[in-house]
Amino acid sequence: MRLKKRPLLKTSNCLLCPSTKHPAWEAFPLPSSKLVRSDCQPFTGNKTLLECQNCGLVHSHIALPNDYYAAYDLDEAQMGSEQCLFSPLFEKPVPRSRQLLHLLKQTLPLPKQGRSLDLGCNHGFFSQELIRLFPNWQGFGYEPWPRPSALREKCIPPEQFFSGPLEAVPGSYDLLSLIHVLEHVPDPLGYLMALPRLLNPEGYLLIQIPDYSQTAFDLTIFDHLWHFNLQTLMALLMQSGWEVVMMGRFLPKELTALCRIPSQPLQPISPHRGAELATALKELNHLQLRVSMWEQAALDKAGPRVVLGTAIAAGYVSGLLEQPPDCYLDESPQTQGGSFWQRSVVGLDQLKALPAGSLFLPFPQPQALSIQTRLKPQLPHWQIGF
Repeated sequence: MRLKKRPLLKTSNCLLCPSTKHPAWEAFPLPSSKLVRSDCQPFTGNKTLLECQNCGLVHSHIALPNDYYAAYDLDEAQMGSEQCLFSPLFEKPVPRSRQLLHLLKQTLPLPKQGRSLDLGCNHGFFSQELIRLFPNWQGFGYEPWPRPSALREKCIPPEQFFSGPLEAVPGSYDLLSLIHVLEHVPDPLGYLMALPRLLNPEGYLLIQIPDYSQTAFDLTIFDHLWHFNLQTLMALLMQSGWEVVMMGRFLPKELTALCRIPSQPLQPISPHRGAELATALKELNHLQLRVSMWEQAALDKAGPRVVLGTAIAAGYVSGLLEQPPDCYLDESPQTQGGSFWQRSVVGLDQLKALPAGSLFLPFPQPQALSIQTRLKPQLPHWQIGF
């Protein structure tokens, strides 16, 4: 299937190509208008991706209103706890923050006492987990909008939470964290350049973002303004003056970077455009066909139609279906018994008690194949597709 694309565009300068006065961007519309927001809620609208022809940086050709995030319900569907993720480091799903702090503990000689500022803290789970592991630390949080959150107030004391302009945030800290934040920032280069004033000279900056080269579902999130791979994130960090101590895919489908203020100026690098975006868009096109084929086979088979997961991928696949699934399967106990997209969330034991039906795995194909292999012995009469 050929990708839809538009003529080359002349727009503002690329963040990673400062020497190119007017770089050309190639435009790629997404194959479906059924998208999701970053809070996993459905969203219908057109989204066009622009890829720099020189370095391969990808951003979205959309402009969000200033109050776009003010309407987000932070507490909805969270069930009072952080989402758990599978990782090769642990035998069972573990909260994201715990996995990140495990990485920090194994990598850095963190002091016994310190101050952490979580930028874009959301519910405050990272600060809560930090204090659990390091009781003598103080966990601070920041959000640009002063929206209330009952969960956050349990994790971060009100006097340690800041809102408003970033430049008004007071204090200095031993650890700054940006966990799934950079992809939302209109000017990530300027944002990163504004952070050193908040960091102690011996402190570290922790960043985690989706890696669209590992999961095409990142492209389907309407309010993600930027889509990075390993090369473009590395270039952005160096361009903004940060020394990258470590970077890798420590969690599946995500990039994690640990940075510090360099002792001497760094020489910026410019990546070269690769085939990652073309590959991801082809995956989304193929996904539409696979979902359609699975749904037709599921209707022919009868029995419940179930989608695995309660996050972005499950939401996007649900939007592609002609009829909503009967329920969602989630192996994390925190979400079982709740609801997602107005359907119940069940665990594996509950699913095994139902008549055999059809299960769709909304994951990149290598990961989906691994999950299928693991689940098939427990659901021998189920049709499991991806």
